[in-house]
Amino acid sequence: MIYIRSILTKKAICGLRIWTKGIKNLKDGVMRTKLLQEIECCRNQMISTAASTSLSNDEVLKLSKELDVLLNQYQEIEEKNK
Repeated sequence: MIYIRSILTKKAICGLRIWTKGIKNLKDGVMRTKLLQEIECCRNQMISTAASTSLSNDEVLKLSKELDVLLNQYQEIEEKNK
């Protein structure tokens, strides 16, 4: 079992949830798939926002930080499955 932990507040991202210091049991495959979907959605939002504003826009920076957290969570899963 994998546990999702995040420094973000409980927040919906593209209809999916990241839990702050919460623990959510999910099977490895489901967890990995959901994280990949969240990563892709967050990345697309960041690129779209940056294209219509600028790379230094506050919303772009916020999305970049959220993407970093998601990528770190994904990396943790990959490391545990080695």
